[in-house]
Amino acid sequence: MTTKSNKTYLTVKELAAQMRVTPQTVYAWVRSGQVPHVRRIGKILFDAQKIEEWLDGNSDERGDDGPAA
Repeated sequence: MTTKSNKTYLTVKELAAQMRVTPQTVYAWVRSGQVPHVRRIGKILFDAQKIEEWLDGNSDERGDDGPAA
């Protein structure tokens, strides 16, 4: 986890672990534009706050959270 100017960023590996998916799934979400991310110094990073908002916006009424993998 990287912290910069009061923001916390997750790496692909960290987001995959948090979401319980493979890193390849996270890369697929990035390629398709499904997940909010930034590219910095050759890395794909995810703002932890934006990921929380993304998850909140992608949950359905059955209680399942997150995007379809």
